Amino acid sequence: MRTISLGGQRMLVLTACADALAPLPIRYACLVTAGIADSTPDARAISERLRVPADCAELALLTAREHENVHASAQLDEAGLLSLLERSDAFRRPERFLQMLVACECDAIGRLGLEVRPYPQRARLAAALKIAQEVDTRSVSTRAIEQGLKGPAIADAIRLARIKALAANLASN
Repeated sequence: MRTISLGGQRMLVLTACADALAPLPIRYACLVTAGIADSTPDARAISERLRVPADCAELALLTAREHENVHASAQLDEAGLLSLLERSDAFRRPERFLQMLVACECDAIGRLGLEVRPYPQRARLAAALKIAQEVDTRSVSTRAIEQGLKGPAIADAIRLARIKALAANLASN
């Protein structure tokens, strides 16, 4: 088995970013997270030290925290997918979530020996976000209120509706 240095791996990842014509926030996230399993402390420290733009720092922190989960997302059930979407703040910031998926794909492609392997996680997670976004949360909330639910129980009803929508999609694929 061939090995590669951390610097070499980062170059492979950045090459994948360049090939994807990825914008600066994605390239920065890849640079900071490539080759390190839990790179959250590094991403935070480097971003503060270099005073990088907020969009770059936020994407790097998100990617550092979640990239291993994204890589392993094929094993997630509908509740796990929803948890990943929620942790990533994908409902409020879908564009940043989609950028993270590109960064994760570049990270995967940039691993020695995996340059030509498909990366279905990006499409699956983007589809999961779209499905979960299509849930009519207003009508779910209204029904929950009519049933006498309040506060966290309403949020649970919305979460359950999203899980059901994801489950229906997973069953059809």
